[in-house]
Amino acid sequence: MTRELLSVALARQMGRTLTVELAKEIVREAEAEPDCTVANANFVQERWRGYTFQCETLQAGGQALCDQRASYLRETAPGERQRTDWARLTVLQRRGHHTIFTARQAGLGTLAASIWLFVDWNIDNGARCVTDDLMFVEPAHRGGMLAPRLWRYAEASMFAVGVREAVFHSRLENGAERMARFLGYRPIATRVRKTHSGDDLAGAPSRREEVFHDPVV
Repeated sequence: MTRELLSVALARQMGRTLTVELAKEIVREAEAEPDCTVANANFVQERWRGYTFQCETLQAGGQALCDQRASYLRETAPGERQRTDWARLTVLQRRGHHTIFTARQAGLGTLAASIWLFVDWNIDNGARCVTDDLMFVEPAHRGGMLAPRLWRYAEASMFAVGVREAVFHSRLENGAERMARFLGYRPIATRVRKTHSGDDLAGAPSRREEVFHDPVV
């Protein structure tokens, strides 16, 4: 049972007097949600050049997965406060909406790389689809073919269980688009981001503060 599931069960009983029997009913409801986790048991592990590829959950992967996500955030969003909602992520995994594929050093079990995926449905064509949450390779394991091999393993694993569409984004500074093209993906969009800490739109970033010199389309 997670905090979110318990909160939902409590909300359903709003206005009722809390008794021992009602408390038991709330607990039963919070624990009744079926476990739809996309787990390692669904896939065959793969060995490649001293690495083991597999599917893992946050619960099974332990602190190493949490640390790797933190490393990714420090590298891609330096200076930003990290507030990962681990409880929410655990709920998504239990519902089958998120999963993680990892590469660990065979024999040692050391986490070398991971790719985190959101699993959902395309509401327009009905296809089951995956979208990347993040991908991270530890610096000591970069420079080879580990990233595309892990990506290919995750892709093949998800296609084998009914996924029919995969969408990934690449960061401008790491050249990952070349890897995506190598794996058969085609560019379909440009992803842009704006962050703002206040409630007043007047204080949000504007064209006047833009540091790039691209023309306004």
